[in-house]
Amino acid sequence: ALAHLVDVDQIIKMTLKGYGKPTVGFIHPNDPNYHAELAPYHFNSEEAGRLLTAAGWQQGQGTWQRNLASGAVEELSLRLSYPSGNTAYENAALIFTNAAAQHGIEVELVPTERRSFIQSLRSHDFELFISSKSGSPSAYNFMQILHTRAAGEGGGNYTGFGTAESD
Repeated sequence: ALAHLVDVDQIIKMTLKGYGKPTVGFIHPNDPNYHAELAPYHFNSEEAGRLLTAAGWQQGQGTWQRNLASGAVEELSLRLSYPSGNTAYENAALIFTNAAAQHGIEVELVPTERRSFIQSLRSHDFELFISSKSGSPSAYNFMQILHTRAAGEGGGNYTGFGTAESD
């Protein structure tokens, strides 16, 4: 649902002066290993709402809420972390936060000094984050960032992504 609240075109316009292209992963679109059949998510607030509803959230008075098993009501609010001092990250965070707010989702921005930011990723102390990876465009080895062996605390697979098939 949240992916449909990321206005990639606006982010490219505001952070890259329009010099960018939406892609679906780490691999460059000109590389023969790029999976061109996968379509990028598009900004679509109606689809975001449909997916939130399907996941058990209900739109309340300006916020999204769900009833917990304990009987308590939980409001949907998120923390978005990113390294401070990077205007591209800051602008992307503001664009997402504004889109989320227009649809009743509170997003707290958490700009963090780079070293502390990396530590929070390594200890899995985040909800959402903005970051980037760089490296050789001709050599791919995503084991360090995508394999389940790197998903533990201190590993480079910060999101915990991984299945036997993807490994």
